[in-house]
Amino acid sequence: MEPRTQPDARLAPIEPDQSLHARWFWSRRETSRVLAVGAILLVLGTIVTTVSVRRISSLEDGVGVATAEIDPVLDALSDVRSGQLRELAAFDDAAHATDTVSQALLFEESRRALSETETAWREYLRTSLDLTGEREQQVRYEALRAETDVLSGLVGLAIVDGTALDDVIRTASFEDLRDKRAQQHAIVEQLTDDLYRPEAARRATALQDDIGGARREVRIIIALIALCGTALFVMAWRSSRNHERTTRRAEIERAERSRRDGLEARLHRALDMARTEVAAYDVVQRSLQQLVAGAPAEVLVADNAQAHFQQVLSTDAEHRGPGCPVVSPAECPAASGADTRRFLDSEALDACPHLRGRSGGACSAVCVPMRLAGTGIGVVHLTGPRGELPGPTVTSDVELVSTQAGERLGLLRLLAETTQQARHDHLTGLLNRRSLESAVARMEGDGEHYVVAYGDVDRFKALNDSYGHDTGDRALRLLSRVLRDSVRPMDLVARYGGEEFLVVLPRCSTTEAAEVIERVRSALQRELEGSMVPSFTISFGLASDEGGATFDSVVGRADQALLAAKEAGRDRILVAGGPLPGPRGA
Repeated sequence: MEPRTQPDARLAPIEPDQSLHARWFWSRRETSRVLAVGAILLVLGTIVTTVSVRRISSLEDGVGVATAEIDPVLDALSDVRSGQLRELAAFDDAAHATDTVSQALLFEESRRALSETETAWREYLRTSLDLTGEREQQVRYEALRAETDVLSGLVGLAIVDGTALDDVIRTASFEDLRDKRAQQHAIVEQLTDDLYRPEAARRATALQDDIGGARREVRIIIALIALCGTALFVMAWRSSRNHERTTRRAEIERAERSRRDGLEARLHRALDMARTEVAAYDVVQRSLQQLVAGAPAEVLVADNAQAHFQQVLSTDAEHRGPGCPVVSPAECPAASGADTRRFLDSEALDACPHLRGRSGGACSAVCVPMRLAGTGIGVVHLTGPRGELPGPTVTSDVELVSTQAGERLGLLRLLAETTQQARHDHLTGLLNRRSLESAVARMEGDGEHYVVAYGDVDRFKALNDSYGHDTGDRALRLLSRVLRDSVRPMDLVARYGGEEFLVVLPRCSTTEAAEVIERVRSALQRELEGSMVPSFTISFGLASDEGGATFDSVVGRADQALLAAKEAGRDRILVAGGPLPGPRGA
């Protein structure tokens, strides 16, 4: 299993067309991006707040500007009104005065008030704003002013002519003067109350409305910034949390892959050093003991014929558990299938039938197939308490062990089969000539003495010609089985040629070897009586390695003895240097 290369979890995906600034931004850590967004929002908020405050201040200053334009006019009109009121008051007081001195003083007061009024009126004219309707009022005022000037002149002439003040006050000219002054006063009142004060109020209201609108805009903008900031912050926070979770998950996955890769590497090295199936089973057992500590586990492996299961190991050595009773791969749902089977309750309707009725009661189980080239050759069987299954990590580890073990067992069996084919004759299953010579060389190296029995089937060509080569092959296979079953466990049996066989009997004399070979010839006749193979016999020549003779020389002498046995009538045993009597050695 090759580990997949993962991108750095700190880096977000970057599209090819993104700008340099975008690449820089998205290459930052999530917390840095959150701080950057917050800083941008803070700067924007500060700018908007500053601009808004300045705008409101400008509008508030506008109120002062508007007041500064109208206030001088109102002040001038106020001075005009004040002078007019003083003048009218002086006229009224003079009309009611009883002595000439008082009347004279009051006339002087009215003159000073008129002077002040004229001065204030000129100031008003200078500062007036030419409001709508104002010009008409000014024209009326000026017309009345001209009339009052004429009346004032008449009153002044009367006084100069020596007319008594009391009489002057009672003249029509004086009454008209007073009336014209009152009309002028009314005009000033209209200018003040109907034009300038409403205009001042209107301007102030408009500016206040602008200020209120500006403040509302500021509040709306700040609310939008706050809303956007909150939304962006929440998004960044969620993104940060997701990034953290993704990072943690990636770290956990990397750690798990590293652990699993390490386990796979250790398993591979350990199994690679296992030269036999027994050694491989030991590696698997130690692996399972570490991975499923406390849970009973066993491995069932099929024989080479795929006919029967046998338990090759168990992590529970005391009870040999779990002790699955399945007999063959065909009967095992996991081995005959292609995937791991998990059973939460052995008594469930869809549970494996081989889980039911166990002495330990109901249980849970995991069955991991051990496969080779798509064929189930075994199963790793784990059991546990009812309703409790191993976690996915444990199951995955066991699957890894099963896969590696299956591959190693397949390789070992293939090597064994290849070795078997290289060392043995493909028709009879006996040792071939090269394997026999290698085994004898080891015996000679160990200083072990032996006897060679050289056998040949009598009239084998006639058997082939009469019954066919298939019958001849069956005859050779029957003879080979008899040879294997009749000689001693330490003896070496090989097919030396077409119908020629060689038996090497270590640590025995020629007499003892002759007894073993005679037992072979007798067993052959018994096997032929109950078989479909036509009857045939075999002749043997025996020779020993006496005197330190080489294997080739011993075989040569045994061959000479065999030829002598053939010439003596076949179906007999002859020892190099002296025959045994009779066809049956009798």
